[in-house]
Amino acid sequence: MSGALVLIHGENAPEREAALEDELRKALPDVDPQLGRTLFQGHEVDGRQLVTALTPSLFCETGVVVIQGIEECSSAINEVLLDTAEGALESGISIFLVGDKGPNQVSKAGKALMKLIKSKGRDIACPAPKLQDLGRWLEARARSRWGRQIERDAVAALLERAGTTDYRKVGECLPDLDRELEKLDGRLDKGGRITAALVEELVGDRRPASLQDFLSALSGRRPSQMVKSLTRLRESMPAFLLAQFAWTEFMQLYRLRRAMDRGSRGAEAAREIGINEYVFRMRGFEAAAQCRSAQRWLRDIQALCRIEAGDKRGRFQNEWLLELEFHQICR
Repeated sequence: MSGALVLIHGENAPEREAALEDELRKALPDVDPQLGRTLFQGHEVDGRQLVTALTPSLFCETGVVVIQGIEECSSAINEVLLDTAEGALESGISIFLVGDKGPNQVSKAGKALMKLIKSKGRDIACPAPKLQDLGRWLEARARSRWGRQIERDAVAALLERAGTTDYRKVGECLPDLDRELEKLDGRLDKGGRITAALVEELVGDRRPASLQDFLSALSGRRPSQMVKSLTRLRESMPAFLLAQFAWTEFMQLYRLRRAMDRGSRGAEAAREIGINEYVFRMRGFEAAAQCRSAQRWLRDIQALCRIEAGDKRGRFQNEWLLELEFHQICR
């Protein structure tokens, strides 16, 4: 029986692992998949060890070779795979290549390996869900992996605490969400539902701090969001530095508002001022500029200067004093 050559790729790491386990069960129906496979990590693969694993042995049954992080493999390793893959497959050794992407096709060997996969193997794509489908993915994962129902409020709470995508791709959130589901499953009896109360109890708020969120909330006059971001940022950033970043952005928005008051269109004024077009569009600079008058922008810029000077002089020993100062700007 010939072996299988399978590429399992995509940004959905939990689904990749599920697909790999399924393929291992097919390739090793009578053997523990953990014992019957030889595992390599892409950037750590040793060519000689890989050749040994892909060479049939007279003293043991053929098995499976798994290479995680296939996109990290060097051109030399890709060449080893090209030279040994067909013989290994004919001898019954299965080869599973797993990673976010397929083989690195910058080199000739990488391109040839991808061509070999298309001609002799299978391609299993595991794309990450779209942002708007993340809640449905979470519900489906809880049901398929652990046989659990999860309440709508629990989905929202879990996404907010462990699955925020303000700072990273959706695919980067999925392993964190999967681990939290496993933790929640361990605390429930058979047939128990995952509730919002259980999420509140067991899942910590692990969202990373975002300077962009803080600045957007501060300039857009959204106090509650500003306070949340400020609390996280203060763990790693002094107040005077936050004030300096805000001062730079407020100056841009003040100049933008002045130009718009004179009759210029927002996008045209932004180009003249030197505001990056992508930042202008994605951060909603035109709407932000309109939420304060030019005079109000100047007053808030002066307030930021006072915060910077006060923090350098040790004025804000109590965090609530600092929070109050920023809140006055954001009100």
